[in-house]
Amino acid sequence: MDCGADLILSGHLHIWHAGTFAHPAPEHDGHLAIQLHAGTSLSSRQRGEPNDFNLIDISPLHVNLARISFDDSKKVFTKAEARQFDRASGEFIL
Repeated sequence: MDCGADLILSGHLHIWHAGTFAHPAPEHDGHLAIQLHAGTSLSSRQRGEPNDFNLIDISPLHVNLARISFDDSKKVFTKAEARQFDRASGEFIL
């Protein structure tokens, strides 16, 4: 985290996940990064989860993450889950 990254994006697992990447180390002043996994956005090869994508909104105070999932019964994408990460304290606000 020497570069001060707040968000690490990945997606090979095809499941959605948002959480802290590692425990803070004293030499990094307690800075935490968020690891955000993308699910599968548009595929018939699902992994037990609906198709989804991430909506990311970054401000000076917060990192807001929303999981937008496809509702097969309504044939629309809707917000399924949201998380907010406070950049000052390095904690998730649920």
